[in-house]
Amino acid sequence: MSDPDVVIVGAGAAGLAAARPLLSAGQDVLILEARDRIGGRAWTEPEVTGYPVDHGASFIHVWPDNPWTHIARRLRVPTVIDQRRRFLFHDREEASPEAFNAFMSMRTAAVDQVDAAISNGNDLSIKDALKLDGPFAAQASLSLGPWLLGAENDQASALDFSRGVSGQDRLVPGGYGRLVATYGRGLPLRLETEVTKLSVRANDVEIETNAGRLRAGQVIVTVPIGVLADERIRFEPGLDVGHLRAIEGLPMGLLQKIILAFDGDPFDMGDGFYLHEQSDAQEAALYFCRPAGSNHVVAFVGGDLARRLEAAGDVAAREFALNPLRRLFGRGIDQRLIAARQTRWGVDPFALGSYSVAKPGAADRRTALSTPHAGRIHFAGEAAALEGWAATVAGAWMSGRQAAKRCLGALAN
Repeated sequence: MSDPDVVIVGAGAAGLAAARPLLSAGQDVLILEARDRIGGRAWTEPEVTGYPVDHGASFIHVWPDNPWTHIARRLRVPTVIDQRRRFLFHDREEASPEAFNAFMSMRTAAVDQVDAAISNGNDLSIKDALKLDGPFAAQASLSLGPWLLGAENDQASALDFSRGVSGQDRLVPGGYGRLVATYGRGLPLRLETEVTKLSVRANDVEIETNAGRLRAGQVIVTVPIGVLADERIRFEPGLDVGHLRAIEGLPMGLLQKIILAFDGDPFDMGDGFYLHEQSDAQEAALYFCRPAGSNHVVAFVGGDLARRLEAAGDVAAREFALNPLRRLFGRGIDQRLIAARQTRWGVDPFALGSYSVAKPGAADRRTALSTPHAGRIHFAGEAAALEGWAATVAGAWMSGRQAAKRCLGALAN
């Protein structure tokens, strides 16, 4: 490997986004990626079930303001609006309009309570912010930390949650991971090259990898914060207190997908809808049925339950996801099932989780993470994203662009 001006560690959305402005500015850039593919936690499995399966990111959040909306249009990658149709069932029957409205009102109340709890600047847990009661309290509670953040409500910052952007989303029928991979085509990179140590010297940074050593004037590190917390990359000099506190305060949550593929449409309820069962269960899945017209059901589970199911294996995860569907639609649904998948980001050595979650009291540590280390190492990724875009592919892209800007400033001095 020749010595470039800038080395980017990681070929996910942040690394790919950082590379382009650097190249446009005439810098010699090299991306080093530990995996045998690009895209990071945006990965689309091929059509082994008849349709592509996004194991990671699948929603272009708040699409009018999301850079991936414009990237998709430029690359002529089709996207569709998520209509957010919802159905609530109780005792195998669709709930009454009155019950459905009460269900939706409870979900709205949960978000309002979080917003109210942090209005004076307190950074308490989501659990401490919630004061829910009634037949829909359990699912309204699950709809926050576990289903959105991949963390239990007592482990997640209400302030960080409240800062998150919200609005209408788009889906990528061909796969969000494929969109990110298409965006990265043609960039200078080396796959299956794992960085193990970064040593800042007087005039450059020495980069140690499983394929040898090289040097660069500046380095942008875009690996997931789970990899940093596991100390899979060593730093010399060691990271300062601000970076260490950021890594400690922004651990990885786990949002697991259990994907069930059917031989057609077993529901006859149209395409793209969320299915809810009225229940007091403290642990349950959110079902997204037939997303973008596919014959899939995606069951989302988060937090402690996700970790237990991931450890229990494929059969246990499949049965957990199928049991509520059997209650609602009968055991005949088993005969329609043709394949099942579960995501395994928690045990993926290059991720160790789905995305970052701020602990209570740690919402402001994202800013510290994005500050340079020793004048030559810059951090980027969804964990360092600001202005409400944390834990999103858009946030990773924005963070990568900001890191490139800081890098160019350092190279100019």
